[in-house]
Amino acid sequence: MSAERKAFIRNVAEVPWDELPGHHGGALSKLLVHPERGASRHIDHRISMYQPKANVARHAHKIQEQIYHVLEGEGLMEIGDETRVVRKHDVIFLPPARAHQFRSLRSDLPGRDLAGDRRGAGVIPPKGHSSHHRGTAGGYS
Repeated sequence: MSAERKAFIRNVAEVPWDELPGHHGGALSKLLVHPERGASRHIDHRISMYQPKANVARHAHKIQEQIYHVLEGEGLMEIGDETRVVRKHDVIFLPPARAHQFRSLRSDLPGRDLAGDRRGAGVIPPKGHSSHHRGTAGGYS
């Protein structure tokens, strides 16, 4: 029998910033609702901040869908073989098994995004790439 999950209200200021596996150069996330924190079984909802030139290693998720909502700044979102500049108010949808990577673009302005996704069973590293993620998204790991 699984442990009882409880409803909660938490202020984002109470949650620490973490640089998760596969996140480099100041790619930081606050895991607001996350299976590893006991609140959820399938939902990984976080806010992330990317220092100038920070990045998240290329990876894919086995069964989870992922959404990025860029709140400020700009970066490069690589999805499969396509790379696009993303800016404030852009929303990115990633279906399962779609390889992706995010890099902060500007050297003078951190980017921030709000990522919410349904947690999958793990990460699929694309051919020729290794993954250090623990099976969650990222943007968010």
